[in-house]
Amino acid sequence: MPRFIVGYSTDIADVLSRGMPTDEFRKKYGEASYQKERSIYKYAEKCAKWCTLFECSKQASDIRYMLENMGPEEVKWMQEDELEKAKRQITAMDAYFDRAIQVATEKAQSNSDEMAAMKYAGRDMVCQAINYHSNDTFRYRN
Repeated sequence: MPRFIVGYSTDIADVLSRGMPTDEFRKKYGEASYQKERSIYKYAEKCAKWCTLFECSKQASDIRYMLENMGPEEVKWMQEDELEKAKRQITAMDAYFDRAIQVATEKAQSNSDEMAAMKYAGRDMVCQAINYHSNDTFRYRN
């Protein structure tokens, strides 16, 4: 089973690492600060969800493409039944993530916070850096 690697930009990671503000935070800094921090955390959660969804979808698609386009030299030492099993698994995962993005995008149409998080994830610097590095590696290795 493939493992996907997902990274977040530091602004999202920093907020998520602090966690949801607690009741102690509310008592110490007041209701207004608590609500502000809570909304910042909730937004970071949504951004992370979209970054994860987009990145996993892309990686599943890339792995599927790779498996479907392996040459005879690349597969000559592989067990055919294992290769077919891997192809079926990644095809199912690719379809799952495509459908998940479609459903989530439809739901985001009626929620401005979700739509903003989705747009943020599309511009996420870490995601773009991972894509750039992957493309760069692919070009120079082939």
